[in-house]
Amino acid sequence: MPFRVRTHIGNNLIAYLALFVALGGTSYAAANLPANSVGSAQLRNHAVTPTKVSAATVRLFKGQRGPQGPKGDPGQSVTSMTLQAGDMNCANGGASFTSASGKSYACNGAPGTNGNTVLNGGGPPSSAVGAAGDSYIDTSAHAIYGPKTSTGWGAGTNLVGPKGTSGATSVVVRSFDTSVPAGAGTTFLAPCHAGETAVGGGGAFIVAGNFGDNASGEVITGSGPSQSTGGIYLTDGTAQPSAWAVSATNGTTSARTFRAFVLCASP
Repeated sequence: MPFRVRTHIGNNLIAYLALFVALGGTSYAAANLPANSVGSAQLRNHAVTPTKVSAATVRLFKGQRGPQGPKGDPGQSVTSMTLQAGDMNCANGGASFTSASGKSYACNGAPGTNGNTVLNGGGPPSSAVGAAGDSYIDTSAHAIYGPKTSTGWGAGTNLVGPKGTSGATSVVVRSFDTSVPAGAGTTFLAPCHAGETAVGGGGAFIVAGNFGDNASGEVITGSGPSQSTGGIYLTDGTAQPSAWAVSATNGTTSARTFRAFVLCASP
């Protein structure tokens, strides 16, 4: 080999080697990597992801189930005790609970105020009966006492009202006929007997003893409670009406019979 060629190659040997690796090193590495030549030092971080690893390889990473762990320590036991009223920790009583962690208490609340009572008996209540706020019914005299105060029961109140008026035991109809001239009109009275009270009434023109002539011009213009004398209608609030007044007009051309009647009640 001529001297110049040897000198040129010697001076550029490193450059030629670098060019050779750049042109053919990749295919060499892909086809001729020695076994176990790629390790963690040759891999960049995050270069291997789960999608790049086969399922069979993933199963190789799963270890066998380990042995059961040791049994845990037993829990703390708790004992309880009922506490009576007056206990130093629960004035109204309750319960205490003791464990390795210490002692705790569940205390009762203060007693509530007693409710009031309605008492009863056959006669007035004595001062020893009941408490303040109570009431009392005397079943013999039908009276109520109370509410009781610090000074006693006080006077009772009668539970029975005044006697009512006796109701009627008998009701009768009393009627009276009169002739009404043609073209005339007047007010007719149907009185009750002594001791009776008028509770209703009315009237009508009649023919052959029957109600309901109903001829044109026969008109009843008024009806209401009255007294046995006077022939007038009573005003609101008047007690014990003793008759029934009926006003009518005969507008026909002949006389007509008119009958007034009253409902009379007696004790």
